[in-house]
This record gives sequence, structure tokens and C-alpha cells, in this order.
Amino acid sequence: MRKQRWGLYIHIPFCRQKCFYCDFPSFAGRERYEADYTDALCRELAEQGVLYREKWGRPQTIYMGGGTPSVLDVALLEQILQAISETFAWKGIDEAERPEFTVECNPGTIDEAKLALLRAGGVNRLSFGVQTFDDALLKRIGRIHTGAQAREAMELARAAGFRNVSMDLIYGLPGETQAMLMHDLETMVSLQPEHISIYGLQLEEGTAFARMQEMGN
Repeated sequence: MRKQRWGLYIHIPFCRQKCFYCDFPSFAGRERYEADYTDALCRELAEQGVLYREKWGRPQTIYMGGGTPSVLDVALLEQILQAISETFAWKGIDEAERPEFTVECNPGTIDEAKLALLRAGGVNRLSFGVQTFDDALLKRIGRIHTGAQAREAMELARAAGFRNVSMDLIYGLPGETQAMLMHDLETMVSLQPEHISIYGLQLEEGTAFARMQEMGN
């Protein structure tokens, strides 16, 4: 029987601070739940993932998003990566035959130890939520990292062996000028990521920005 092509999405709903524009299911200040959530996630992988593998084979893509997956500490990340490896029987499988495995990272919550762990655990693509390199704009939209940290994150990723990196950029930010946007674009291009995603800012219902608009701010 021909195996069906399929992809796996893993959601990590935790972040250090909720961005003002974000309407995704993510929560700040819930660190005490991270271990329990990870345990439940790994149980689900063990119980359901094997059934999918037996029916359809290994996934062609794996994407871990959020929230902020990189906010988890090394031990929890390692637990998840181990569960994925065991579920899809990666031992002995050549790296070239493994799926594209992406993890979303915030430049403010990534370091050498986490990058080394991700690389060793089969992750072969990173997606950095940069949004802008301007520190004032970053603070204005509720991001926790700085422009310098975003640039450093790319350097650390390359040093860790990642050759497939994506970066996100948002335009239309409060107080942003065309010159600032062009500077962001030039800076991002100079870092030579393999992929760039550019989004226009939208005011989504239930976000901090939407509440500010309702109050006339």
C-alpha cells in the first residue's frame, strides 16, 4: 500500500512575554506547567505517533511552533526530541532521509547549548521570529529580544551547523518609517538566511494592540 505524505505539527504554547500583536494560543507566566505539558505531549507522541507511522510511514515534515519552543529548558527540549526519535524510529536512518524538521526560536531565548541539542536531535531547519532589528520598535510591539540578539542568533545557528534558517519580518509597525523598513530588509538580507517571511501587521481581536485601539491609543 502506498504511504500517504503527511506532516506533523507540535505546538508549544508557552512564551516569556505575550507579544502585543499575537493572537495565537500561547501563554506567558505559565512556567510551572511546562514539565506537565511536555510529559503529556510525549505520551501523545508515543500513543498516536506510532499508529501514524505504521499506517503512513514517517512524516515528510515536522514543525514545532508556538508560543516559543525555544523558551523550554534543555531538559524538556531533549525529552521532546527523544520522544520524536523513538516514535519515528530514527536510529540508523541516514540524515538525508529524515524529514525537514523546523523549530521556531526567539532570538532572546536561544543559546549555544539549545542549538547544539536541537542539531543533535534531528532538527535541520530554524525559524527565527525577528520582526525588526530596531530596538525601540521591538519594545513597542512587546518582543523580548534586541536587534543585536537577532544578529547573534544567526551567527550561533551557523556555528552549530544549521544550513537552513528562516527569518520573519513584520512591516507596518507603530512608528515605523519606510527608511526603517528598508534598513530591516537590508540587515536581514545581509545575514543570508535561506528563507525570509514578511508579514503586514494586523490588529487581531483579543490582542493587546486591539485593546489599545479600542481605548484610542
